[in-house]
Amino acid sequence: MPYEDKILIVNNSDLLNNFLTDCFKKYNIELIIVKNPFDAIIKLKNELPDLVIIEYQLVMDEKIDFFKEKKEYKPISEIPIICLSSKVDMNSILKAGKNTVYKFFEKPIKQDFLLKAVSELLKRDLKFDDTPSIMEVSLNNDMLFIEIGMGINYEKLNSLKYKIIELMKLYKFNKIKSLIMFNDVTFNEDRLFCLIKTILETTKASPTMIKILSTNASVKLNLEKNEKYSKIDVFNDLSLAMDSIGTINIESLVSNSNIENSGEFSLADSELTSKYFNKATVALVDDDEFVIDLVEASLQPLELNIIKFTNGNLFLDEVAKGNIPDLVFLDLMMPSITGFEILEKMKEKKYTIPVIIFSSLSQKETVTRVLKYGVRSYIVKPIDPELIIKKASEILKSDF
Repeated sequence: MPYEDKILIVNNSDLLNNFLTDCFKKYNIELIIVKNPFDAIIKLKNELPDLVIIEYQLVMDEKIDFFKEKKEYKPISEIPIICLSSKVDMNSILKAGKNTVYKFFEKPIKQDFLLKAVSELLKRDLKFDDTPSIMEVSLNNDMLFIEIGMGINYEKLNSLKYKIIELMKLYKFNKIKSLIMFNDVTFNEDRLFCLIKTILETTKASPTMIKILSTNASVKLNLEKNEKYSKIDVFNDLSLAMDSIGTINIESLVSNSNIENSGEFSLADSELTSKYFNKATVALVDDDEFVIDLVEASLQPLELNIIKFTNGNLFLDEVAKGNIPDLVFLDLMMPSITGFEILEKMKEKKYTIPVIIFSSLSQKETVTRVLKYGVRSYIVKPIDPELIIKKASEILKSDF
């Protein structure tokens, strides 16, 4: 059966290219994948695709002016472009808008939004799951925290799969335990089983390495229908759920420089260089200036835009003005306003900024309390510079 449409993918990440391949494989679309703008221009002229999806940073390659080359060759000048970028700023949007860029997607990529945009540009009705759903995943030492809200969406399951792969690759895990946290989720048996299957296959874990937190009694009832999943424990209390994962204790819930890290890590790792972060903004909120200076020095190799606050109220004032950082490192115990109060105010205002806690507090009750605010990670002082840079990479470099 001949392909109905042809899309040129220009991206140098194999993981992201595999994700995009999975996105489009059921739509009878031919994908042509190249990893640099020079090859992209050649393929554009030879293949005449219907659409280009390109990593925006590759457009900025100094060796070739991709937009200029495309504009000057008439047969390809009007081919629409979708740009993907780790960070979108107004200058990039204005420049892109002059060069047949019809959509600009900031990572992490929302697969359903991407499919909708492609459907519009190709003038095809690409059927996809539009079930309202929130899926978030974070890693704390040797455990994935997977938060599911509203519903289970098949398209977002694909994004979840690649996010887990991305985290396991970053931290060099071969298999990993998971805690799935359902929050007011509506689903049927098939969607639940699809979620569990996706997590098991991606984490390479056994069902006993998955625990579920839910107040919905139907979760356990549905799991018991499937012999393979019947041994998965379901809890209605976060502390009990975390305690049940192996011989779990507080050290396995938090990242601590005294705990041996999994795998090797180097600041010279080619996947963590500054070019991937595109000047993301990171806020450091701690009343201890020594700690702020240490974290700032730890993040220096990534060439981030660092803003520092020794007073939590000043941080909240800045956010209220619309100066939203891409990531916050937050201390819990500060005199003017505590980290707990800041998290509560951020929740009230519906700010969805990723937060990493660093604190000398390590009681399980404390960790459990902040995790309920959707905190992405918890680092116990004293601070390990390599751990800081790895945690920033987990959030800021995320494609999914």
